[in-house]
Amino acid sequence: MIEITDIDDKRVSEFKNLKKNHNNTNTFIADGEKVVLKLLNSDLKILKIFSKKEFILENIELINTKISNNNIFYADKQLLADIIGFRLHTGVMALAAPKEMTSLENLVGNIVILNNIIDAENVGSIIRNCVGFGFLNIILDKQSAYLYLRRTVRVSMGAVFKINYLYTDNLINTIKHLKQRNFTIISIENTTNSENLFDYKVISNLAIIFGNESKGINSDILEISDKILQIPITKSIDSLNVSNASAIALNYFYNLK
Repeated sequence: MIEITDIDDKRVSEFKNLKKNHNNTNTFIADGEKVVLKLLNSDLKILKIFSKKEFILENIELINTKISNNNIFYADKQLLADIIGFRLHTGVMALAAPKEMTSLENLVGNIVILNNIIDAENVGSIIRNCVGFGFLNIILDKQSAYLYLRRTVRVSMGAVFKINYLYTDNLINTIKHLKQRNFTIISIENTTNSENLFDYKVISNLAIIFGNESKGINSDILEISDKILQIPITKSIDSLNVSNASAIALNYFYNLK
């Protein structure tokens, strides 16, 4: 392993100024001890690790199975903070290649669809809920946040490493294709035509859609949905946060088994 002593060392340039988005979709940055450990135990290709020395020494056997020695870097916490632009709580980061996107035909089992969910933390929370409740396939439109943004990966607590995912340029056509494959298209949305989520009992071949944080699911998607279901709430508020709504809905379907 190699000690970094210069803030401008090009060998760790990918980690510099992390508050600016890491826009290379061929790689992503994971941060935090728990997330990086999950990455190390995944099948994803890890290119570099940049960390406090203690973490590397504690996990050196595992790290050596995943990363070549000339790509294992450490620095003291102050230099780490100076390079990345803020103080990380745990001082542990890794650079890796994202899981390859799957094809629509290879998505087997229940699916979650995200329609224009912009906030990276919401996407990360939903992914964590998906894995927690056994939904391992996710389709996103191009307006939704990228799964491998640093904040998304961190909030998902590494659950994103387990997800099969697909980004689609035309969500309507994708949904129509799923309908042809006998998927039941369910939109979770509050409308005048919505039915109570907890009265619905189908548990297989589901494609469950969650929509934009403020505008909800697009109207053209609602029109082709087989069911529009709502989570009963009091009249004191209009709606739940989309990540909270996903937790309730996915937990409900998980417990129908």
